[in-house]
Amino acid sequence: MRFLMMHKNDRHTEAGEKPTPDFMARMGALIGEYVASGRFLGGEGLGGSATRTRLRFRDGRCTV
Repeated sequence: MRFLMMHKNDRHTEAGEKPTPDFMARMGALIGEYVASGRFLGGEGLGGSATRTRLRFRDGRCTV
């Protein structure tokens, strides 16, 4: 089974600012654990919200 993990963008990530060293250390430890156990399959990442398409589903209808 594959999972896609996402986090909500904020003004800092949209501006292209780098994450804090603490955040990077914690994510590195988590990813390292998954790599060591053979559960990590890829870490390609997604682009910023300015380059994506938003789909909204409400009352059985989809809007782009």
